[in-house]
Amino acid sequence: MHALSRLACLLVLPTALLAAAPREAAASGCYLGPFAMYQAALPVNCPAIVYDEAGYTYEPKLFVIRDGVEIDVTGAITRVEVQVDVENYQSACDGSKIDPYFTPAPYTRFEVSLENVVEGDRVLVNFGHGGSQAGVVTAAGPCTPPPPPAPFCTSVPGPCDYPYDDNDDDDDDCGCQAGGNPSGFAVGLLGLALLIRRRRRQV
Repeated sequence: MHALSRLACLLVLPTALLAAAPREAAASGCYLGPFAMYQAALPVNCPAIVYDEAGYTYEPKLFVIRDGVEIDVTGAITRVEVQVDVENYQSACDGSKIDPYFTPAPYTRFEVSLENVVEGDRVLVNFGHGGSQAGVVTAAGPCTPPPPPAPFCTSVPGPCDYPYDDNDDDDDDCGCQAGGNPSGFAVGLLGLALLIRRRRRQV
């Protein structure tokens, strides 16, 4: 039985090594905007708020869709130069953040007034590459600015290893599980049977 177990280990080992190969974690990168600050209740007298990195010359456009038709509802636009904290961190293999810290970065806050809207309209912001929701129009009321966005940059320090799960009951000769993977052990038995048949043919 000891020889049979060792042969099964030899046949299962490549599969175990493949399972232990490093796999890359989530890709590194940044998300710095633009940001349409969603407001579940957007009073008709209050502006929609959009943030983007400072230096861009374009301005966001607001629109609604009624009966399948896109309608421009962009009113006056006010640009305000602000500082927004960008979070920087490394991503661990378990998804946690390593040594996060914040650095201020220049941003432009666009305050876009609504024009020709009605209660219940879903206001969308067009950045030139699709729309994001800015809010649902409600009756006139106090304007409560939404909190600033949360831009971030992350990096992965290296590949993530997912090692083969070895346990304390392993066979000392080859490091395979004594209990083993049933399918792997079956492959070992098949290999042993073929080896025995070859030896019998040589006799």
